[in-house]
Amino acid sequence: LFYQEVELACQAGASGFLAGRALWQEATQI
Repeated sequence: LFYQEVELACQAGASGFLAGRALWQEATQI
């Protein structure tokens, strides 16, 4: 799921990419 979200974020653009990174940081903390 996270990989798909990151891909969608990259396709969405810079703002989406930042959101994807935020999700990744939360995922790594969990």
